[in-house]
Amino acid sequence: MLTKRAFTTAHHAMLPGWGAVCDAPHFNWTSAPDGLLDDAVDTLKYTYKGQPGYLGDRPFPASVDRSKYAALYLVNSGGDFFATDDLTQLPVNKTEVPYLLASSNRGHTFQIAHNPHHKPTFWRHGLPAHDAFMCGFFWLCRPNAAVLGYYERYWKMLADPTALKIGIQMRQGDWALNGADKGQKAGEAMLERASRWFECAERLEKAFAAPGQKVIWFLNSDSHQFRVSAKQKFGDKLITDTDLVMWHPDCATINPEKCQRDLMDLSFVHSLGSILSFSMMDYHVVTDESGFGRLGAWLSGRWSNIYEIVLYPETEALSCDPRKPTPPDVDAGMWSGV
Repeated sequence: MLTKRAFTTAHHAMLPGWGAVCDAPHFNWTSAPDGLLDDAVDTLKYTYKGQPGYLGDRPFPASVDRSKYAALYLVNSGGDFFATDDLTQLPVNKTEVPYLLASSNRGHTFQIAHNPHHKPTFWRHGLPAHDAFMCGFFWLCRPNAAVLGYYERYWKMLADPTALKIGIQMRQGDWALNGADKGQKAGEAMLERASRWFECAERLEKAFAAPGQKVIWFLNSDSHQFRVSAKQKFGDKLITDTDLVMWHPDCATINPEKCQRDLMDLSFVHSLGSILSFSMMDYHVVTDESGFGRLGAWLSGRWSNIYEIVLYPETEALSCDPRKPTPPDVDAGMWSGV
């Protein structure tokens, strides 16, 4: 939008589109523009200039009008230029093209808000850097009927204004998204692995809960078995989704047998619903190498609320001082970013 282009999204192959989870209250951004060719989207598989793995510009095939399209591929890359460059000049040497196709799994909102070229825009709109992601997300996306139909029951339990609410997000890993996390022994092993996360939650509870105050823990995790095992261990104190199973959206690589549109859409419903549930917490214990807890924490409207736990090495001593939350600039630049 900083390049003065309209904004919309398109999904590729079996990756679920945003229309699976979001109503768009202000304008239609969940549907691809008319006439967009698959050949144009396929170019987003290639690395953009200046990023790791760049092997030269990858031209569009002959079926794509190159005077109308340019590609910006930023998957698995830092994109540090978002903090320094004038983004109105993208794509480099092709600023006049009407369609800029961008693909990224890294967040750059916090970087853009500190970019000297664009900071005045945030100032002009009265939009602090730590609120920009939250404001933009909720302006674009209103959870649709599929998300509400499943997660409103959790949101009612989490809405108690008198309770202290602590979110715990523990990433087990992509292996948990292909069904390799099943059984009681696997659940017990994951509980042991997550002991630092639960200990941090206990420290926050001890530091911030008033005498006699009700405390709620909400657990967000990629592993269904871990959520089930944690619920069995902690009982009513812990709220988590023990029904829905998540599958990796890159199903062709991770779990080909799950490459079904309904399963991919349902997994996206689970992802967004659990992130929004996590956003209702007061404090957030998150995995450093994961975005699901981080995004929920940044959607909460809280500050001094995030405590990162190092995933690897697993022998890392617990660093969780209730008086020293993870600074926003550190958290926003970690892993998938904000």
